[in-house]
Amino acid sequence: MTLSLKNTFAVAVLSLAAVGCASTGATQAQVDQALRAAQEARAAADRAQVTADQAKALAEQANAAAAANSKKVDRAFVHSQQK
Repeated sequence: MTLSLKNTFAVAVLSLAAVGCASTGATQAQVDQALRAAQEARAAADRAQVTADQAKALAEQANAAAAANSKKVDRAFVHSQQK
């Protein structure tokens, strides 16, 4: 299984938060706050992934529609040349 961009980002944020807290002797409340921030970042990355997936699907639909239109135009041209 490959690690997606959003998962890589979340792991990086969690790692940085943990290292930062450990190196500064952070309190449990600070650690919890850092973890909440990391979870919020992960949720934002998840939403961005959904948006990207939707955009990709829309682009694929547009590409299919453009290809169909191009074929129609080609057929119309060929038909007009045969008259």
